[in-house]
Amino acid sequence: MLGYRILAIASLALAIGTFAVAVPTAATAQTAAEKLFASLSKVSLEERTAKLAAGAKKGGKLNMIQTIRGKLGNSHMKIFRKRYPFIKFSTFELGTMDASSRLVSEEAAGRHLTDAVQITLPDLPQILDKKLAAVNPTPAVKLVLPKYHSLLLDPQHRWVPWQIEEHGISYNSKLMKHADAPKSYDALCNPKYKGISSYEPSETKFVIGLYYINDKDMAKTKKLIECIGKNNPIIQRGHTVRLQLMMAGDHSLMGDNFLYKGTLANKKNPKKAPFKAVYEAPVMIFGGVIVINPNTPNPHAAALFADWTLSNESQAFFKKEFRGPVALSHPYLPDDAQLVSGGVTDAKIVNELLDHWVKSIGKR
Repeated sequence: MLGYRILAIASLALAIGTFAVAVPTAATAQTAAEKLFASLSKVSLEERTAKLAAGAKKGGKLNMIQTIRGKLGNSHMKIFRKRYPFIKFSTFELGTMDASSRLVSEEAAGRHLTDAVQITLPDLPQILDKKLAAVNPTPAVKLVLPKYHSLLLDPQHRWVPWQIEEHGISYNSKLMKHADAPKSYDALCNPKYKGISSYEPSETKFVIGLYYINDKDMAKTKKLIECIGKNNPIIQRGHTVRLQLMMAGDHSLMGDNFLYKGTLANKKNPKKAPFKAVYEAPVMIFGGVIVINPNTPNPHAAALFADWTLSNESQAFFKKEFRGPVALSHPYLPDDAQLVSGGVTDAKIVNELLDHWVKSIGKR
């Protein structure tokens, strides 16, 4: 089998290979939670899990900001609750950008309410700037497949990656032949795709993905955004809405969308869901991670949950749901898919890209 072809271009510089767990020298004083995590980094994962479970049983609580929402998120949490029924689990559902802002606001007010947050890497800068990601050197990250190490792992141990979200180019296979589909993001500028390709009005993840696909070349990325704008794109808010419209024949091409929904729909009913992804073009992946509040009132339960997300029962659940596990093989991405990770990116760069998108695309 071919291994994944990976562009290791996220700002998480790690050598591919075995990820050694080491306690970094902190520039700031460790919190009580971080001292606990540092001490548990020296034991096996099995012993760590037992100690965390014992501590969590005494504490009995876990307050999470949950960004995997609705039925999927609740079903996932149900498995954790069954595994650790002695933990009183409380969740608050938000999008990842709002989740970041909520944690920062709580801590600014001196209210240590949230123990841990589910979030994607592009939405982490605000939390990292405020030093609200506990250093948690857990041996559980050794379960992450080597192909994801340079893309998702943090040398400073401030998050635990547990799943990926995949974005890419796709098309209606009834309206367009594969030979005619764009095989790169630059190809989206081709006049033959004028007026038939849809995008979100403005999306942080997409512009970050384009930035990394272009090797973090700002001028080149802006030029690509400009030419997409000149190609009369269809602008419609809502990934699912755009997907449904495309498969219904409203338009034939999506310059960016989630890949799992269309792929799963096509697998269930190819005639009603004429969806095909373009795997000759890079696939943007955005790591879903668990960040623990350094001021967590329930450090044992928070770390137990973060480690558990990489367990086989957690990862197998997401694979069954056609989502992207990081400790098991992917349910649908080809082995030779070219993966580009949109990692933690400076807010100034993100804002410049978003401003340029709005300027070039406008409100259509």
